[in-house]
Amino acid sequence: MSSNALMKRARKAVYRRIRYHWLTECTQHFVRRRPTLNLKAIKLELEVEPGSVMIDCGANVGDVTSLFARSGATVYAFEPNPICYSILAKRFRAMPTVHCFNNGVMDQRCVLRLSTPAPHGHWDALEMTVASSFTPSAFSEDNHAAQEVEVECIDLDEFIRSLNRRVRLLKLDIEGSELKVLNRLMDSRTMDLIDQVVVETHEQQMPHLLEATHALRARIRREGLEGKIRLDWY
Repeated sequence: MSSNALMKRARKAVYRRIRYHWLTECTQHFVRRRPTLNLKAIKLELEVEPGSVMIDCGANVGDVTSLFARSGATVYAFEPNPICYSILAKRFRAMPTVHCFNNGVMDQRCVLRLSTPAPHGHWDALEMTVASSFTPSAFSEDNHAAQEVEVECIDLDEFIRSLNRRVRLLKLDIEGSELKVLNRLMDSRTMDLIDQVVVETHEQQMPHLLEATHALRARIRREGLEGKIRLDWY
């Protein structure tokens, strides 16, 4: 590895130690707290009352969780990858309004194998976690090996109903599993308990999901939910 690459990796490590420290997060929360959640990338702005519920599915190391928490919401963050979860849990350990879970999110309770591409090139183990997936063929065309770990998954439909409260915002970035989860929420009418949903779909990375994604989009249009369920998360 070149000296420039080593320096870049060292700077990245220092940044992570500082930015993901619980004290840094508490300071960010105090200084940047606002009663409005502004998701500029998708041009969505939500007014948030104190204690409103937000759910971050596929939280990774918690950057979106942090944004949600600064609005004054109570946040439930789910992250199945153990590397990310270890950072997530430490980052928010001093914030009682943020609840972190080392679980996947599915349409039923189950135990699945989470696959993550192995580190390669200039991508380290943490950076590769953004591609973690429960979809068996997610990396079938990838020349790099995948690392696997068994993960307990919650039934998101069941979890939302157990809260006995409305959900102001649900974010789904769960690498291909969003199709099953959304259809379940719509089938059970649990979607009625949620104000806004933002979703990243993965048919571009996983072409085998293309037909099912088109079917979901058609269903959303048919049921008049286009404003409520946005599939343009990044």
